[in-house]
Amino acid sequence: MKKIILFFLITILCFATLVGCGKTVHINWLIAHDGWIYYTNLDEDVLYKMKPDMTEKTNVTKGLGGYREIVGDYIYFLENDAFISKIKTDGTQYQRLADLNQENIFGFTVSQDYVYYAVKSGSLYKVKIDGTENKKIADIDFFVGDMKVSDNWIYYKTQNGLYKMTTDGEQISKLTDNAILHQINDTWIYYGEATEKGEIQNLYRMTTDGTQQTKLADGVFAAIDGERLYYTKDDGFYAANVDGSDAKKINNTKMWGFYAVSGNYIYYGEYSGAAYRINLDGSNKTPIE
Repeated sequence: MKKIILFFLITILCFATLVGCGKTVHINWLIAHDGWIYYTNLDEDVLYKMKPDMTEKTNVTKGLGGYREIVGDYIYFLENDAFISKIKTDGTQYQRLADLNQENIFGFTVSQDYVYYAVKSGSLYKVKIDGTENKKIADIDFFVGDMKVSDNWIYYKTQNGLYKMTTDGEQISKLTDNAILHQINDTWIYYGEATEKGEIQNLYRMTTDGTQQTKLADGVFAAIDGERLYYTKDDGFYAANVDGSDAKKINNTKMWGFYAVSGNYIYYGEYSGAAYRINLDGSNKTPIE
């Protein structure tokens, strides 16, 4: 089955506004998973799911909290910056993961049988997805909350650069200096640069050992879907091979928030506030309702 890699264009929530059914609706999160599109309606504090053709729209649950990931049959989410909880994708079997550190949680990621999370002080922990075996892994100086886990390595960003650490905290190595971590795909890390104003620019990749650093584009990373790389530029939306070759402009859309690429569709928000679905070639622009 085709592996879909999803992420946000920026690490804070983008609020997209669309008009439908005579009222203004706010979408602040959307992800494609296992044949469904999940998204949150901020006005109603509701999580919905629907098919990619926007049929079978279903109200899943209310009050889902903050940052979210879907892994398997569960949605993992952050409650009040202090607890990581999970609920099944059908809205049943809510569970708060037990015995977590009570400091404010800085972010989390789910990998295999563990949830890896950091707290504001910079301490890094892992807890089993059933809520047991909560363990401290390491203390990270100047941690900024940018973290991903792949093949028993934790990749994370500090004010001093991009690092990787084994999931037991025993081995640590620095990969590069100025880097905004986007995605780990096979043996490659895709990343951008931060300007002095904190903006993200340019698109690079390097191997997971920190070598073969290559600039791919002047644009900003959006997604990897199979062997295709998607990114945005000032003049529109582009697709290329994952090594940056065969780059083609898809359309002239200036995206405010990129949500997901899945199957034959791209989901995004525009500066106007509206949220849309388009085909991979940029055609058939359809509002999300």
